Amino acid sequence: MDALLEFYRPNRALFDLIIQIGVLEPEGTKWEATIRAEIVRIIAQRNAAFRRASAADAAPDAKIRLHMLMMQFELCLFAVAFNAEADYPATVRVLGQKFRSFMAHE
Repeated sequence: MDALLEFYRPNRALFDLIIQIGVLEPEGTKWEATIRAEIVRIIAQRNAAFRRASAADAAPDAKIRLHMLMMQFELCLFAVAFNAEADYPATVRVLGQKFRSFMAHE
């Protein structure tokens, strides 16, 4: 997360634009899904749970759990990067628990 935060923080305008694209452009949600799928693909190269849950033949529930995990990750990362009141250590602990739970379940 530290490396991602180092990228997010100085690029606030970029992330504001990304959010607007997702909302305003007809292809915006498809574009967001493509970015998310690429992140999952990269993680899946080293993580069997991500690989199984992102496989074309994965169970629908596994795909939904993976999608929800990635959405939580994105929202928490955004909050920590751009909200001075966000509790970074607590966020990392809770996200870590979520990721461990996902990997144990899948």
